[in-house]
Amino acid sequence: MRSDGAGGPVDAAVHDADDPVPGSAEHGRRPAPSSTQLLWIFDIHGFVMAGFLVAMGVLGDRAGKRLLG
Repeated sequence: MRSDGAGGPVDAAVHDADDPVPGSAEHGRRPAPSSTQLLWIFDIHGFVMAGFLVAMGVLGDRAGKRLLG
């Protein structure tokens, strides 16, 4: 195991998942979101995913008609 921090792509992926804000100096001192903020985060996430689902469905319909018909 290398201790110089150059662990390759797996180490980079683990580091990215561990540090949501790269370059921030206050790693352990970030405040936790309130319950209202968490509710907004989860609601917005659902709306964004629904929008992507509709958009990708429209693109799939258009591409499918061209490729199959």
